[in-house]
Amino acid sequence: MKAKKLEQFSSDDLLQFLSRSKQLDINIVSISEIKESYTLLEEFDHQSKRKRYFRLNSEDSKDYHLSIGKIEKVVWKNSYHAHQVFGKLVCKPLFFGDLGNYNFFIQEFFHGIPIDFAFQQELINQNQISNILESIEFLFEKTKEESSFLALENELEILKDELLKSFEFSNVDRALLDLLFSSILSDKSNNNENYSKRWSPGDLAPRNILVSKDGNFKLIDLEWARTTHFYDEDWIRLFYYSSGSFKENSFLAKK
Repeated sequence: MKAKKLEQFSSDDLLQFLSRSKQLDINIVSISEIKESYTLLEEFDHQSKRKRYFRLNSEDSKDYHLSIGKIEKVVWKNSYHAHQVFGKLVCKPLFFGDLGNYNFFIQEFFHGIPIDFAFQQELINQNQISNILESIEFLFEKTKEESSFLALENELEILKDELLKSFEFSNVDRALLDLLFSSILSDKSNNNENYSKRWSPGDLAPRNILVSKDGNFKLIDLEWARTTHFYDEDWIRLFYYSSGSFKENSFLAKK
C-alpha cells in the first residue's frame, strides 16, 4: 500500500488491503470507523500516540476490532499472553501486521462500554461493580508468585533505566529521580514483607474495563502489561482515574 498519513486511510483502502492479505483468515465485508477514533487523532500531536480504530464486519457475522497507528509488537505479545492465561477476560488477539508506515492489530470485538460509563447510565449498580472488580482481583491473584527483595530492586533499576532513555532529564530531575527510587527501595526493605510479583495490565483504569449490557466484562489496552512487584498500583490507578460516585464503591474503598 502506498505510504499515507494516518488520517488519510479510508474504509475502502482498508477493505481492499485486508481483502488482498493472504495471511488474514477473515472474510471482511464492511468496515466502519469507531467514533472516538477522530477524537484521539485530534487529542495527540505526537505520532507515536495517534491511532485510529475500526469495526470490521465479516462474512460469518462476527465483528472484529482493528487498530492502526505506530503500534509496538509488544501489544500483540501482551494480548496473546493474557488471553492464554485469562481466556475470556481479554479479547482474543488475531493478527498483527504492517500497513505502509504504520502497523495494524486485529482482535475480537467486544460490545461494551467503560465500567464507569455503564454505572453512570445505570446499566450496572455498585454491587455489580464490586463483583466485577473482585472477579478481576481473583484472576490476578492466581498469577502471584514468590519473589525476593533483590528481584524487586532489579525491576526498579530497569524501570529507572527505561525512564532515563525515554525522556530527557535535567541534572536536578535526575537527582530527584534517584531520591524517589531510593525512597521506594528503603520503604520496601524496612517493611519485612514477603516479596511477591504478579501479572498486571499496566493501565487498570475505568476506560480499560468494558462492560456489556448483559453484564459481561473484558480488559482492554494491554500495551503496558507485565509481571511486576508493584501490582498494588493497579487499584490505586483505578481509584485515581475514577470519577464521581464510582469512587465510592466499597471494593475500591477497601483498597
